Amino acid sequence: MALEPDEDRYGMFEAGHIFPLALVDYWDAYEFEIDEDQVNAPSPHASNHPINSSLNGMLFRRDAHYLFDTYQLSINPEDNYKITALTREAAEYIPTLSRPPKHG
Repeated sequence: MALEPDEDRYGMFEAGHIFPLALVDYWDAYEFEIDEDQVNAPSPHASNHPINSSLNGMLFRRDAHYLFDTYQLSINPEDNYKITALTREAAEYIPTLSRPPKHG
């Protein structure tokens, strides 16, 4: 029996870039690199640019992805990857990250 995707369970997730794709020119200008030994094969839908490596990606809940992309929350790698709120909206939201969203 084939398993069907559970939209209620998995549809809430999105992949996002850690270093923003919109800043690819900055990436190139400052010659950021990813260890070639660790680079996964790029998606057939993405360019071969290292900014699209899975090492520059993270799986987000859709709502957290929005807050991350709009610079309302960040992840601090120097503090055990602590999630940090940069706005009041994000500060109120952070406690919900440890539990799944409620379904209607």
